[in-house]
Amino acid sequence: MEQILLSERLTRAQKYVADGRRRLDCQRELVGLIKESGRDAEDAENLLEQIAAAHALNLAKLRRLKAAIARLKASGDAPSSSNRQARAAPASDLKSLHADFPLTG
Repeated sequence: MEQILLSERLTRAQKYVADGRRRLDCQRELVGLIKESGRDAEDAENLLEQIAAAHALNLAKLRRLKAAIARLKASGDAPSSSNRQARAAPASDLKSLHADFPLTG
């Protein structure tokens, strides 16, 4: 069950990252066009920095999610006596990962 939820969150996280890349590319292009036209691009550059910061956060969250999934998969291969302990470690991360990439909204 947890693997299914994590898989759904992984799909959502990958979408966030892909959308972020598109926004970054678009904003970079806009900054270039504004500069080419000789206008002040300060506001557009500030927005680009904000988009880049948000994108970096989403990339970090995606990496954490992938690591949690890998740990969960690895714990399934562990002997049954240590299996409970192996599953406890990723579970502590799961609350924040679920909050990072909610399934609704």
